[in-house]
Amino acid sequence: MSSEDPFLTVKQDVEASIEEAKLLVDSFQRISQTSAADSAEVQQTLQDIDQVLEEIDTDITDLQESVEVVSKDPQKYKVTSREVDKRRDTIANIKRETQKLKDAAHPPKHQDPFVSTEDPQDPGMSEEDREQEEMYQQQILNEQDTQLDSVFYTVGNLRQQANTMGQELEEHAEMLEEFEVAVDKSASRLSRGMKQVEIFLKKNEDTRSNCCIGVLIAVLIIFLVLAVLI
Repeated sequence: MSSEDPFLTVKQDVEASIEEAKLLVDSFQRISQTSAADSAEVQQTLQDIDQVLEEIDTDITDLQESVEVVSKDPQKYKVTSREVDKRRDTIANIKRETQKLKDAAHPPKHQDPFVSTEDPQDPGMSEEDREQEEMYQQQILNEQDTQLDSVFYTVGNLRQQANTMGQELEEHAEMLEEFEVAVDKSASRLSRGMKQVEIFLKKNEDTRSNCCIGVLIAVLIIFLVLAVLI
């Protein structure tokens, strides 16, 4: 039987699901500011939230079962009693956070899901307080829009940089290919020149001729080097 601690694996899944649910709830609240409650987009987002929350409930059950398994034989999983209590507290926190998400997605019928939980018609709340609350909510929405614009701008810059780098790499590849062709041509010229020198040497074996030949070889090599550089 595997001795792998099941709590850690399930906990990672729960944390990922909670983050997904938070994003969906935020999206639901933004959409609801400009769309009717019975619109297709709002209803689809609610369905997505409910599906994720249902998965979280299942994961919470798995977490509770894993804690019970570990608590029966903590030495097997190298977990102390204090750690077991800590894990129970973690489950309790997850339950509370999940309930908050459920309340945000499905508030009581008398409460508008898109405004502050404080009753706007409360006689104890002044008009100035209501205006400040509305300004605060609008500020939050503006900040979220600014953050999204910043993300889109950054992604666009990264895509543009990637395209530029791709073009530069293609240009470098073409330059290398042209350089290789030039080197091959120069090497071919040098080979032909050396063969001609060898033939000339065989035909002229006396000392004076060899001196002239040496000079010719030097001149030929200089010429070929210049040809390579050009």
